[in-house]
Amino acid sequence: MADPRERRRSAADHVRLGHEQARQITRGDANERDPAWSPDGRLIALSRTREGPIAFLWSTMRLCGLLGSARWGGSDARLLIDVNEAWGEDRAWPDVALREFPGASGMKNVGLLMLPPGGGGGPVPLLVHVHGGPHASVEFGFTYRPYWYVLVSRGWAVLSLNPVGSAGQGKEFADRLRGRWGERDLPEHLAAIDELVAEGTIDGDRVAIAGKS
Repeated sequence: MADPRERRRSAADHVRLGHEQARQITRGDANERDPAWSPDGRLIALSRTREGPIAFLWSTMRLCGLLGSARWGGSDARLLIDVNEAWGEDRAWPDVALREFPGASGMKNVGLLMLPPGGGGGPVPLLVHVHGGPHASVEFGFTYRPYWYVLVSRGWAVLSLNPVGSAGQGKEFADRLRGRWGERDLPEHLAAIDELVAEGTIDGDRVAIAGKS
């Protein structure tokens, strides 16, 4: 709830059901959000904005569940805990690269290409992942696409492009796809597939497609 004494900052209060009296449990020049109780009711966790170090969660192309801290300017960054460190030791992780492919719009399309470790030893089957648009882009975090890693561990490649209509290259670039889904973005996906087949990375007879939006 808001505390007028704290310059419109929010604070966490504890109130027992059936009682009118509230006990404020946080103070200071900060905002508290998203409180959550531990299962036994003894502890409460919340996110807090204030000056000084901040803690944050992030994921890489290999692992999620990393907790780190840094100062607001980006200095003194450090890893606090990797909750999946032991789990990740026995996994086959992909070779990951950002590739550029020619786009029908005249601009380069950046694509994320994931290959089995060592490249797979020759032409491999491909999953083409597509996302919605306009004004959308592929999410590269581990947690969003766990099936990518299952396929790669079984000898597949995964390609996810940000073709015309994607965010990150300006409003005009994104709006080019509005009302033209499948007409302008599909040729760019096909061009990328053709290039990977021509270079011997992908087996053109074994291509699948998946996505959302």
